[in-house]
Amino acid sequence: MKPILLFITLLILFILPNVKAQNTTSMQEESIKALDPVANIYKLMIQNNMNIGENAGNTLWINPAVPIDISDDIKMINRFTIPISTRYNAKSNISETNIGNINYQAFLTNSKPIGNSLVVGIGPSANLYTSNFNETAMHGDDFWGLGLATAVAYKKKGFYAMLNYTHTWSVAGNDIQASQLYYILSYSFPSGFSISSQPTINYNSGIEGDTKWVVPVGLGVGQMFKLGNGRMMRLSTAGYYNAVRPESMAKSEWMFQFNVMFMLNGKKKK
Repeated sequence: MKPILLFITLLILFILPNVKAQNTTSMQEESIKALDPVANIYKLMIQNNMNIGENAGNTLWINPAVPIDISDDIKMINRFTIPISTRYNAKSNISETNIGNINYQAFLTNSKPIGNSLVVGIGPSANLYTSNFNETAMHGDDFWGLGLATAVAYKKKGFYAMLNYTHTWSVAGNDIQASQLYYILSYSFPSGFSISSQPTINYNSGIEGDTKWVVPVGLGVGQMFKLGNGRMMRLSTAGYYNAVRPESMAKSEWMFQFNVMFMLNGKKKK
């Protein structure tokens, strides 16, 4: 944990002297865009999830998002999720760090929010079997999958709410079904500071034991920074209690997140 905290502290100290004076209203809007997975902006999010407990693991998520204009009314948001995980095998006392399965989603969404508040997205999702674990490999790793991803987002002034549900069926490898429910409840202040709860609830039929779910509950804070030339950055941290978890995570009650997001506004159509 110490190296991560040191990295975030140094990053803040490096960025703060270069932060320019902002219009506070725009900072509030940019904070909502950062949280919005279907926003029309280029994003690169780097997030570290650290589980706390005996034999707890750690995952570094790399999440680029690329918007493409399909028409004046429809856009496609391409999202990639690339995990690099450290796992522990308590029985053999072995740890491994490797890449996990990569996920791709393509959301077709309305370019202009309905009533300036509501955005709806739907599109395909693909699970790519890129996991390269050996001693700590799990049954739920070994599959290629296709599925459907849906999202509904609502914003009003500084308030933002979003629900993103994805279900994946295996098409090769082990017979696996996986679901992911990602929701956001957030309020962004004019300064660009935000308070939010944005956990990801996961289900994987390949998890060993009777409990196949991971259900975290918690809260986080974030702050927007303007870097110039249309570039923005958001730093955030959060803590979550794994209220429901499988037997393999029995002693991993808590998870802490550290997040750095870089943003570049997409080009507006004339």
